[in-house]
Amino acid sequence: MNSAVYAGVRAKTKKLIAQSHNPTSPNEIEEPGVFELLAEMEGAFPELNTLVERSVQAMQKMTTLAENATADVHQNDAAQGGFAGRLRVANKMAAQLSPVADEFEAVADGYEKQVASIDAGMTCLLDLIEQDPAQLKDTGSFPQLVQTFVSSVRQANKMQSEFATAVSSTGKFSKPMRITTRRIADATKRITRAFEHAEVWNARLEQIAARAGGDDAVV
Repeated sequence: MNSAVYAGVRAKTKKLIAQSHNPTSPNEIEEPGVFELLAEMEGAFPELNTLVERSVQAMQKMTTLAENATADVHQNDAAQGGFAGRLRVANKMAAQLSPVADEFEAVADGYEKQVASIDAGMTCLLDLIEQDPAQLKDTGSFPQLVQTFVSSVRQANKMQSEFATAVSSTGKFSKPMRITTRRIADATKRITRAFEHAEVWNARLEQIAARAGGDDAVV
C-alpha cells in the first residue's frame, strides 16, 4: 500500500486530461478538479500506511492482553477462585480493551476517509483512461500495481474477517466483554468494507483491458 499506484501513471496524466477536455457547466464549478483529486489520492497512500501500522499495533496490544488474561485465569484457578474469580478476570480485560476498541474505531474512521480519497482519484483516473482504452498500454505498470494492491487487500480482509470472528467469540464470557469485543469486531468489519472499492477498480481495469485488446487483462 504505497504511492506507486499513482506514480506509475503520473507522467501520462496530462495527456489524458488534454484529450478528455469538456466545457465546464455551472454546476461543476465547485467540484474538485482532476489534479485536486489525484493529489488527494497521492496523499492518502502514506496515511493508509500509517493506519495499517496502527491497526497492527492495536491487534498486538489485544494479543498481549489476552495472554495476560489467560495467565490470570490459571492463577485464579490455582487459588480456587471459582467462576467469580474468572468473571473478575474477564471484566478486568474488558476494561483494558476499551482503549483498544477506541483505537480500532478511530482507525476504521481513518480507513474509510483515506480509501474514499483514493477511490475518488482512482475513479477519475480510470474515467480518463476509459475514454481511450488503447492508452492503457501507456500507463506502464499501472494495471499490475492495482492488481498487486487488490491481492494484498484480499489477504488483509481475510485476516481481518478471521480476527473479527475470533474477537466476537471472546465476548461470551461477560457482558462488559461482549460490549467491548463487539465494538472491535464492528470496527474491523468497517475496515473490510472500505477496501471493497479495490475490487471495483480491478473490475474496471479488466473491462478497459478487454476493450483495448485483451492482452493486458488484470486478473
